[in-house]
Amino acid sequence: MDTGAPFPDNSSILFGREPDLTELLSRIKHPGLTVVTARPQMGKTWLLQELGRQVTINEAEPHLVGYFESRSEGADSLLRALIDLYTRWLANTDYAAQANMVWQQNRGKLLTGVTDSVASVIEKLGDCFTVPGARLISKTLQGLTRSNTTLQSAGLQIQPLQYDQARDLVRTVRKITNFPLILILDGWEQSRTLDAGISILHAFLRHLAEWPRVHIIIGMRPEAPVITEIEKIIKDQPARSLFYHLPLMHLDEENKDARQALLEHVRSHISLEEALTDAELLHQIDGYPAVVNRWTDPLSAIEVDSVNTLKKLAEDAHANRFREFDSLLPELDKPGECQLAMRLALITSFGDEWWQQLKVSILNGLDEALLDDLRYKKILEQTQPPSFGHDKRWDAVRNWFLVNRNIDMTRQAKLLIHTFAAQITDTNEDKLPFSSLLLNLQSHQILSLPQICHALLDANGSLFGIRADKSVISELRIQDIQFKGGEVLLAMGLFNTLIAAKAEDELPRRDALLEELRQLATNDEAEPAVREQLAKGLGSTVISHSELGQIDLAEIVRKEFFSLAENFPEDDRIRELYSKLLVLIEEMAVNHDKETIPQD
Repeated sequence: MDTGAPFPDNSSILFGREPDLTELLSRIKHPGLTVVTARPQMGKTWLLQELGRQVTINEAEPHLVGYFESRSEGADSLLRALIDLYTRWLANTDYAAQANMVWQQNRGKLLTGVTDSVASVIEKLGDCFTVPGARLISKTLQGLTRSNTTLQSAGLQIQPLQYDQARDLVRTVRKITNFPLILILDGWEQSRTLDAGISILHAFLRHLAEWPRVHIIIGMRPEAPVITEIEKIIKDQPARSLFYHLPLMHLDEENKDARQALLEHVRSHISLEEALTDAELLHQIDGYPAVVNRWTDPLSAIEVDSVNTLKKLAEDAHANRFREFDSLLPELDKPGECQLAMRLALITSFGDEWWQQLKVSILNGLDEALLDDLRYKKILEQTQPPSFGHDKRWDAVRNWFLVNRNIDMTRQAKLLIHTFAAQITDTNEDKLPFSSLLLNLQSHQILSLPQICHALLDANGSLFGIRADKSVISELRIQDIQFKGGEVLLAMGLFNTLIAAKAEDELPRRDALLEELRQLATNDEAEPAVREQLAKGLGSTVISHSELGQIDLAEIVRKEFFSLAENFPEDDRIRELYSKLLVLIEEMAVNHDKETIPQD
């Protein structure tokens, strides 16, 4: 679901979930945390979206909702939910007019006690509270996580949203609207910022009085590795938090209306010559929503034409199997069909905003009309942007190709890696879609990728704080590589790995990484952004030598830095970094003198 889009109304086909909805509606009356866990295709996402829909249209006590469903695309779930909250809020004409009035009347008071980073963001939005576009809101709020690397930093990283930033963004909305707030983070275990997210949840529950009335709901799989950390959080704050394990559909005697509605829905979609009793249908469903979806999906590639087919589909649903791909995928015979299906299978789902940025890179010469062919053949769903549907169905397509077309799948993965990597020339928010999908590609260990592809994936991972593999980036031998795109990304990864080696006191490895940066940056066709990474590497090494008292070595590297700045006078960024280095060296010298002055 796109950011800020209306919640879908699935209430007529959300069977046997009234008790669960009632429980969640009761939970959100108080500040705190609720973690909803459910196995795949249990209807968790539909339930959370229905919760969001109901509280949004509740005129007696309207709520503001921020919703985000993570699907492995590497997004910061909490930040995206807050972007959604602001977008839904300001997309409402009445709410936006009220926001503008309150802003004009109380501008100074609203930002009292707010962190500088958030205050600057609110100032930008405040001047256009008259219904700003979703793109403007997203770009402005994502500016909070823009990296800001210096020569003494821990590397070039896209920082996650911080606790005080999240708190102040929520506070500001509450001050202006006085509405209770809900943040729904579905698929949270797939967020790229889990460590930061866990820390924020700990602090949120311990310091709940710092927050306005807000309830955070997390949707996740019970088998997720991070579940242990969540259990610790809830055990530490049981009065403010709760695990809610989503059960099978409530279809007992107490919920006979839901049971009857379900049976009528199923019978309206399937017509069999052989009569089946209600009990037989309910036995096949066994309370699992995925079975109903398989039977009633009008776009299903398998028609329910017999009791035997019905039973097989039920078995497949319970086992999370998608048997139709064994016949559908081998029939992809039109030029480009199979290649495009592979590319889409290798990545993950995303909203329309990302699709518009990614489309050219994903198609990469293929005809966009092939998407219609894949939809017609019932491989893709009839949606925009293209989607295989539920993530388990996505997994099934990917696994089929990995097993049956591994060589061509590897070829498509290499193409995507180089294509996406070539787009990442900085860490601004417009590069996030490409960087996030590279994170997704990093998980496909079965692919036999060349070393440069692994190096690019590791370099990209380093932008998110994921430690790069020493054996890949440290032993590249740049001079032996034929590049197809991604030099700037690799340079950023080399710099980050150099910083990590320095922090671990692996100085020979640091020097080897610096030499790789030299090779990359001294190429005749090297981009200015690549030379900038070399400049930062040189600056960091000068500081490291100075800290260790290796003055002669520091001076040698400083002169190299100076030569780089002199040889490329048009590169203002390099000259700026060199000026900063001189200031740092002077400050270090002054501090050293102070430490050596005898004290009375």
